[in-house]
Amino acid sequence: MGWIALILVTAFLYGTILMVRPSKRQRRIARLRQEAASLGMEVRLTALMQLADALPRGDGVCLIWHRDKKHPGTSGVCTRAEGGQLRPSGIFLRCEAQLEDFYQGLPAGIEALVSSARYVAVCWDESGDSEALQRIRNQLPQLAEMTAN
Repeated sequence: MGWIALILVTAFLYGTILMVRPSKRQRRIARLRQEAASLGMEVRLTALMQLADALPRGDGVCLIWHRDKKHPGTSGVCTRAEGGQLRPSGIFLRCEAQLEDFYQGLPAGIEALVSSARYVAVCWDESGDSEALQRIRNQLPQLAEMTAN
């Protein structure tokens, strides 16, 4: 009887330890976010960006590129509808003709483009890899220039 209790307690403790370890997906996402930070981007959850109305899902991240203080930008959001059609607002209405080409340079999984006076951001579902992250990083300065005052 003592051995059975010992085995059950050991199994319970081992199971508890395994439950708190991150999954493969969580580790992959953590690595991507760390790499984004090392590339000079700020990582912020879309739920904290107050974009719930604009985005179909709220569990992605926005990769933020801070503007130079000398070149402020204008606010706006551009999302892609389910049919693939772009829905620009704010500053993105002014540069609507360039948006389709801009999206072509980005990886799959981009949910929105965001512009404000202090930063530009690309909201992403984190479905890609390091190469996708690098493509986003390369496009952010162009986005900042496109949405500058």
